[in-house]
Amino acid sequence: MNCARKGLGSVRFGSIAQGLLVGTVLLGALPAQAAPIDVTVDWQQVTGKATKYSYGVNVFQGVRPDIVRNRSYRNGVKYMQPGMLRYHHARMLEDSSLTNEGWVVQPTTSAYAWDRSKIARAIMWTYPGVDADRMMNIPGFPAYMRDANGRLKPEHYDDYAEFCADLVRVVNQELGQQMRYWEVMNELDSNAYATDEVGTGRGMDEVGKIYRLAAQAMRSVDPSIKIGGPAMGNPYNTKRLMAFLDVAYEQLDFVSFHSYSTFSAFDPASDPQNWGIWQSAENRAYVANPVRWALGQASQKFGPRDIELFHNEFNISSNYRFNDPRMKDERSMIYDALAFAAIANSGVTGALAWNEADGIYGKLAPTNDGNWTKRPATHVFNIYNRYFRGDIVKTSAPTRVLDSGKVIRGEITANQVTTFGVLGPRSKALALINRSGSDQEVRVFWGDRPKVTSYAVSKDGVTQARVRLERSGTTQVIPKDTVLFLVQPYR
Repeated sequence: MNCARKGLGSVRFGSIAQGLLVGTVLLGALPAQAAPIDVTVDWQQVTGKATKYSYGVNVFQGVRPDIVRNRSYRNGVKYMQPGMLRYHHARMLEDSSLTNEGWVVQPTTSAYAWDRSKIARAIMWTYPGVDADRMMNIPGFPAYMRDANGRLKPEHYDDYAEFCADLVRVVNQELGQQMRYWEVMNELDSNAYATDEVGTGRGMDEVGKIYRLAAQAMRSVDPSIKIGGPAMGNPYNTKRLMAFLDVAYEQLDFVSFHSYSTFSAFDPASDPQNWGIWQSAENRAYVANPVRWALGQASQKFGPRDIELFHNEFNISSNYRFNDPRMKDERSMIYDALAFAAIANSGVTGALAWNEADGIYGKLAPTNDGNWTKRPATHVFNIYNRYFRGDIVKTSAPTRVLDSGKVIRGEITANQVTTFGVLGPRSKALALINRSGSDQEVRVFWGDRPKVTSYAVSKDGVTQARVRLERSGTTQVIPKDTVLFLVQPYR
């Protein structure tokens, strides 16, 4: 890839990680255009914290023994270097002999039980080389326990609690996996218990009762684990969340919630520059606000508790049936770079994108020969996880509340380049995310005159170069649909 750097001359590139482009290019200037966008970094002004959990991913395929042993799949997950993995699959509670993803023996009969052998094959010795904590999601109820509406039958509340506790026993005691986080249920507020009514057995207060029983049983097996939920499909519905918290609060170690930018089919004509999607990515910074408000209300009622927040599903489209093409190409890369920066700025405990590998959402894409290949977004994961953990610092362009699609003097304006800076224990790092749809020229004011390594990530992969930044500002051209990372390692 040819990444132009105005006035910097000839730069030699070298390979530093799997998936990089290697070569020599002559960097030149763009034709005359508007003045460069000034980007300044204040390394002394800390605005937040990015942690090991800030750039995680859901392992949708993690329940399948046939896939987790695939070398290209393992290498792809290892390349992303996520600090948090969430095991979730909607079919996990289906028959283990009939579905690749199922983990339950005879789920439709009273003989239901966890398939210990299959679970062992799925999670033992998986993800070598990935230094990640893990979260296990139990998405719902076995068929034998639920009614025609998908709700847990009251006579099975205690049975379900023991069923959840038995999975803790299998994973943490029998298999010795030390799974740290356990999440009970998934998006029931948008499905089987989707009502604002309380006291009817159909609302989220009932989910709170089920959760409380399950958490108590699970802690009796392993008191060291952290338990939470309910993986809210709609975190903005504080009435339903409060109904859950009113019952479950004293047993909660964390609250989890999901958000997606659209439910509609992709229409290129409606948003040709992707401004709406980019703005929505940056608005992920606000998704935690109603959750925090609800927790504040619960704290006033029941007393303060140290409860973590996990924004543990996000992506462009919530409807897999539309097979949104933006989640497969460089637009997913831009979206993830923006969303991760925004969510890190929101101060939640962790963020996990949906998902690591499949044909629709996956950061890894399936190939015809049964293997997996990296999509552009994997490079954002790799660089964020290597260099963007530490103190978030103030930069000149915000990572949230951007002016997207506003009409000024008859012209539609939008923030062209979003910035995200982190002062880590081993490096200083700055991301410049070109979300404009065209080449952009920036002038970077780093604060001193370091040599940095630049990583230009695009649809073509990653290109690396060494650059000397000047105190008076260094002009840099960022091609369209590119994320430019500048990293200064400490000696």
